[in-house]
Amino acid sequence: MFATSSFLLLLLFVLPLTTVTVTSLTIPETTLMKTLTSKSSKTRVESAIEEVVNSPPDPIYKDPATNPKLNGLWELIYQTAPTTSSPVQRFLTTSLKANDLSESIPYSPDSSVKIYQQINMVEGKIDIIVKPKGSSSNLTVTALSGSLSKPPPNWTERENDGKLLGLNILGVSKTNTDPPNTPYGDIRVIFLFDTGSFNINDQIKIPYPVPFRSRLFRDNVKGWLDHIYLSEDFRICCGNKGTTFVLKRVPE
Repeated sequence: MFATSSFLLLLLFVLPLTTVTVTSLTIPETTLMKTLTSKSSKTRVESAIEEVVNSPPDPIYKDPATNPKLNGLWELIYQTAPTTSSPVQRFLTTSLKANDLSESIPYSPDSSVKIYQQINMVEGKIDIIVKPKGSSSNLTVTALSGSLSKPPPNWTERENDGKLLGLNILGVSKTNTDPPNTPYGDIRVIFLFDTGSFNINDQIKIPYPVPFRSRLFRDNVKGWLDHIYLSEDFRICCGNKGTTFVLKRVPE
């Protein structure tokens, strides 16, 4: 009798603890996360990304460009630019090692610098936030955003590839390219960088030194993100310069 009571009492404490460890990640998402947090080759990472993309979640979030599930705070955990991009862009935007582009830099939740995307498609804006861990200071660049069915105000399609004086300094953008066919429907989020600032301790704001609204630069700060995968926890998208992004939702 005492032994039975003790066993039941033990279950009352053990069972609640075991239920906490349940994860909502799918098997391919779990594999991708393990790949990104360990020393992995670029080929292995690409294979894990492809497996996720080819395994649509249940339920499928249709039309991610206009789906409310797109809204919220997302942390960038992997990004890469193709070898045809400029050295400057590749240095600034890649998760691959500078001295060995065949190997990725493992993602760590304890990294010294975090990059986030705060998406609000209702208000039509995306904030890109670069923030040192544990700091109240950050760099925030805001883009006006929309979809092909509901573009930002006064939107016109990008006309130029982004070369400056014929030089590939910041990477070459695609132009007049249709989104790929996916099971998700409306996948393209279009954006136009508009403002930016360095925010020091939430008290001092220093303007970002790029004239986004200048007529000279306006066409070059347009872009898009094609969302080839969207689930409760993950986004995978491809940008107009050929970069692939993997982002994980930050719980509210």
